[in-house]
Amino acid sequence: MRFFKKKLQKKIKIRYTFPMDYHIRRLSLFKDLLYLPSTTVPQGFTGERMTQFHTQVDKKNLEPTADQYLCEGNFCGYGLPSNTDGSLDAVLPAGIDTRSLKNIPAGTYAFVQRDYDSDESPLKAAEALWLEFLWEEWEPADDIVYLRELPHGNSTVFQLFRRIQETCTP
Repeated sequence: MRFFKKKLQKKIKIRYTFPMDYHIRRLSLFKDLLYLPSTTVPQGFTGERMTQFHTQVDKKNLEPTADQYLCEGNFCGYGLPSNTDGSLDAVLPAGIDTRSLKNIPAGTYAFVQRDYDSDESPLKAAEALWLEFLWEEWEPADDIVYLRELPHGNSTVFQLFRRIQETCTP
């Protein structure tokens, strides 16, 4: 019995993440979310922003560090409103071709949304998003994580999207 008491008294350093603090959803985008590339943004243009990240976290990486969840960020531009059929609901600046628009493609995604505040960050949400992938046994379609930032009153809301691989059922 003494052996077990000593083992129980040994201090173990464990890092806890509570993914239930985040409400991870399975989201179906029926149309692309369109973004005006940052190289073509006219002066004073504001609104929602999109950044594309790569992640180094996969099932082979059992103990990822925080900086591996969102790597190589590439700011893609500002959001453009579009209609349900995918057509633009905005007038593009002169000289902008619709083929130059960046997008979050239509499909099925794991999705999380949170307000920015002092103790929340997209890194924590990206970790919770990945833990949900493991829990639900979803296969990621690729290594891309999209960060969408939306003005909301006096604050900013961030959303993370990671595409779920579509599975074919016979």
